[in-house]
Amino acid sequence: MVRMRDGVRLATDVYLPDGDCSPGPVLLTRLPYDKSGAFTPIALFAEYFIARGYRVVAQDVRGKFRSEGERQILVHEADDGYDTIDWISRQQWCNGDVAMWGNSYYGFTQLAAMTTQHPALKAIAPRLTGTQLGQPRLASSTDVTRRVEWAETYLYPLSFFHDNDNLFWSVDWQTRPYLASIEAFIAANGGSSRSFDQWYPRAHPLPVYRSVAHPFDARAIPTLYTIGWWDNCAPWSWHDVEAMSERAAWRDALHIVIEPIDHYSHELGDPNAVEYPTVDQWRARIPRILGPSADFFDVYLRGVKDIRLPRVRYTVARAGDQGRGDLRESDVWPPVGEEVRLVATQDSALVLERTGTVPSTSQESTRQWIHDPDDLVPTPAPNPFKSILDPGDTERASRHPGVLSFRSEPLLEDVEIVGKVQAGGCFRSTGPSMDVFVRLMDVDETGARFRIARGDIHIVDSTSETSVEITMDYAGYLVRAGHHLEVELASSDFPEFVPLPGTGADPWAAVETALNTQRVLVGGRRGFSVTMTTTQSIREGDST
Repeated sequence: MVRMRDGVRLATDVYLPDGDCSPGPVLLTRLPYDKSGAFTPIALFAEYFIARGYRVVAQDVRGKFRSEGERQILVHEADDGYDTIDWISRQQWCNGDVAMWGNSYYGFTQLAAMTTQHPALKAIAPRLTGTQLGQPRLASSTDVTRRVEWAETYLYPLSFFHDNDNLFWSVDWQTRPYLASIEAFIAANGGSSRSFDQWYPRAHPLPVYRSVAHPFDARAIPTLYTIGWWDNCAPWSWHDVEAMSERAAWRDALHIVIEPIDHYSHELGDPNAVEYPTVDQWRARIPRILGPSADFFDVYLRGVKDIRLPRVRYTVARAGDQGRGDLRESDVWPPVGEEVRLVATQDSALVLERTGTVPSTSQESTRQWIHDPDDLVPTPAPNPFKSILDPGDTERASRHPGVLSFRSEPLLEDVEIVGKVQAGGCFRSTGPSMDVFVRLMDVDETGARFRIARGDIHIVDSTSETSVEITMDYAGYLVRAGHHLEVELASSDFPEFVPLPGTGADPWAAVETALNTQRVLVGGRRGFSVTMTTTQSIREGDST
């Protein structure tokens, strides 16, 4: 039980090689998921790192499982991280060098601790996470546009920070208001929830990063950032990589690994992927998951000279192939390539135009689709955190009447899309506000679809025409010759994202709903398009 500055004690496990108390580098992880449970097999992770020459410390965050103190999401992680690192640095089995590692929330605890700038913290390896985990997507935002509200905004703090234990539950999405399910959950489990109240119905600023105004105002330290192409939390990771790349010191300290995985680290093309791995299955997976971090720590904590550590390692994935795809290296992200636009037309086609060419001058017109809050476009994956393990019925989602699609001619050659994908266009709605979801799909000869990239935006006032850019983050994907590229537009992705009722009411509290007609401009110079970067020229059908 390690004492924090305010006297609260946090439950902490220490793994030493055969009980050896001699000094060595220490790897710390701090998590809310039970350091001694099956949900996150920390003991097996520690086994791997110890075999690589490290001591390992794992800690239940404040208020969780065996740790004492007030349970509140986010706000204690910076100070508690500093105090734990300070305690570790004074132990006889620590040589003064500490690094941190972990996924998701225990990736965030690294970023929070990093901002306190403890001198013993020499490197971090955040994985599938981001500093914006502390800035949830909220319906109460007053921005003109924002990203669409994620359902996990309110479900996560109730599942993982309402109780000492983890409480797995789900909203009754068949009954409005959705808030009634939350109120029933809270009433059945203690009658109040501080972590929920801090965000609903109005978000309150949380003192997450006390030492700095912006997390990357802190002193730069070597950082290995791991991102999943199909991680539903990837927008947080990309936000951080872009913010770090804008700061010279952080840019020099940053290494990036981008893998074809979802949030639970299931890998595209892995025939042995299972939802609940056995101990032996975990041991087989762990080198893939932790190996890049161990190499990174060997270089920056142990000074190993013969390990090659590229600035960027990324996989160009291919749907339908066995194996993870082609592993590439680069000194910069994104790699240099040719920028092209996929331009939507009135007849539901996608025309490819290269940057620098004269843009399409076809007549401007409007296409439309219906947002029906009582017949929502389904999220394909049953669990968006495990979208590689179970991608669900992508074709059912694409065929939904609330989806507007545009498709290219078959590609004559393989096309490698690597880098940022961005959509843009002019939208309006008969409703007071509007959500727009964009998906870039690979469609093979049989009609089977696989998602390459996606993005979303919420337009606060959609009663008049609004021109927007929609971030679709980044992609690393090979589209085979003979396949089509398809772009889908919709106004719901349910239940991964909270759907608008169509009336302008709070989506969590709304009971009444209304149909909205959504419109997008196509053709002309303002028409809808998707911009992407390819590593080679594209030829499509008989067009140029």
